[in-house]
Amino acid sequence: KKSITSKMFLFMTFVFPILILGIGGFVGYFSEQSASQGVSIGIIDKTEVLFSEVKNNLERMDSKAEKIAVSKEGEIKQVIKNKELNGVLIIPEDILSDNKAYFYTQDFQNINREQINFSLNPPVINKRLKGEGLPVNKVLSLTRKVDIKPKLLKEEDGVMGMLIPMGLAMFMVLAAIFSGSALMQGIIKEKN
Repeated sequence: KKSITSKMFLFMTFVFPILILGIGGFVGYFSEQSASQGVSIGIIDKTEVLFSEVKNNLERMDSKAEKIAVSKEGEIKQVIKNKELNGVLIIPEDILSDNKAYFYTQDFQNINREQINFSLNPPVINKRLKGEGLPVNKVLSLTRKVDIKPKLLKEEDGVMGMLIPMGLAMFMVLAAIFSGSALMQGIIKEKN
């Protein structure tokens, strides 16, 4: 009984699991914070007409964009380091026909490619439609994506839906505590 009430046993049984959960929550919180922050992107617009629209779209998504002038690909790495950019987006002259843009970065982990696609695609599509002489607003309204809203058919569980899993979790914790104390008692008896 003496070792069950020892400081080390109490610490390892109660404080240590709470400490592990706290560390996990701390890491999760800060990784979510860094992921939700916007990125800073340098843009080389060789078309000379898309930069302002792409910049506005990025700024709506809490990101920053700045126009840069780099003539060689070898200089891009240095520009990313010097200007503290997350990446450089190159919009080629023939993007309207070729449908390709290039994004250079040193770390794809912190870059949301969808964010860059959403900032670049609408201006390119608008320029293509205007180039063909089609009414941009009418075509975009006819080709917009369908907004699917999910609806849950399951009935609400109410209080019991919350109490049953919580009760089972408490039962598991208590079982671990009591089995751990029984194990410790057995070890103490064996040593004596």
